[in-house]
Amino acid sequence: MIYPFLIEANMTQRLQSPGPDIVAKLCSLSDDLLAELCQKVIVLIQNKTEYVNSGIFYGRLQNSGVAFRQSDIEDMIDGMLSIFQFAISKNMDASTLVNELARASTKWTETALQVVKKLWLENFQMSHTKSVPKILHTGKLINLQWKLTMAMSADSYKNVTTPFVTITMHVADPSGQLQLHTIEMTLSELQTFSETFREISASLSMV
Repeated sequence: MIYPFLIEANMTQRLQSPGPDIVAKLCSLSDDLLAELCQKVIVLIQNKTEYVNSGIFYGRLQNSGVAFRQSDIEDMIDGMLSIFQFAISKNMDASTLVNELARASTKWTETALQVVKKLWLENFQMSHTKSVPKILHTGKLINLQWKLTMAMSADSYKNVTTPFVTITMHVADPSGQLQLHTIEMTLSELQTFSETFREISASLSMV
């Protein structure tokens, strides 16, 4: 599950392509699969969904015979999200975007660049100033994972068999860099945590 984040782009920066391995994986996708992945990211940016479900796309790739890990899918989604957000912040046209990508990495293929260019023309070149919110200066949640384990030894747990939950969060800071945060809670603490989020959700639904 991938959550949206917006990067704060310094006007002196150049577009940074994802790492060569990620670009190679993106370019190894068929035109249709690459377009589908990019379209999911575009829908996210346009605020038509709250997150990109990487698990569903992972299943699509498995059914197509593409042997990627789910973490690879998340890296590709993060990469395209960063690219599109940067291009929006720079008010790039489609030609400039693909030229910058080609400059940033030699791993991009002409076919993949044409897919990106076509989607940019269709979704952003004429309308992105209206459809994308202002760039934020706060961290954004990218991914959240949790697991239930048993405490083996800890000062805060009287019983070594006490279950607790470990929550791991990947958060993008305003520069777009990912930070890892881990929280451990007892089940009672998790219940309080959950109730707080229910209250927040209820308040937002009334706005």
